[in-house]
Amino acid sequence: MKKQALRVIALLSLFLTLAMAPAHAQDRAGAKRKVGKCVPVGGTISTNFISEDTTLGTVTGDLRGAVSAMLLSSSPPDENGKLIAQIQHRAWVTEAGDILRLAQATLELIPTEDEGIYYAAYKPPITIAGGTGRFEHATGTLYVNGSIDFNRGELVLRYRGEICAGK
Repeated sequence: MKKQALRVIALLSLFLTLAMAPAHAQDRAGAKRKVGKCVPVGGTISTNFISEDTTLGTVTGDLRGAVSAMLLSSSPPDENGKLIAQIQHRAWVTEAGDILRLAQATLELIPTEDEGIYYAAYKPPITIAGGTGRFEHATGTLYVNGSIDFNRGELVLRYRGEICAGK
């Protein structure tokens, strides 16, 4: 159970990392936005556990690219089976090669009726803490939730939020 919780947390971290969008993100109409402004972002994260505490996967949507996250620690399950995990996103690299940095995040995992499958949500939302290229000095917030299947080592998340370019 503890290994499963660690894997879930790592996967969620990976998904959150991928959720960040470039400062030149396109809106639904396809219009490009200027650097220095805050823009809404959204998409999906799909990762797999590559070890007991690390996930790696892809991001779609405004922040397309790849992401990796690492489980730092987790609480024992409470009386309802809920777990709380501390996650650090190790790398979020966009298609353009820019890197997004995320502050350490807290992931809440709630068991479902299906053994080994959890609802996952970052609470509070993930904080954007800069990066490289167009994300240098960027700030913002990402709301991320989805599910983790510890039986298969898979994580699927949706992200939405806002990123503000600092450059």
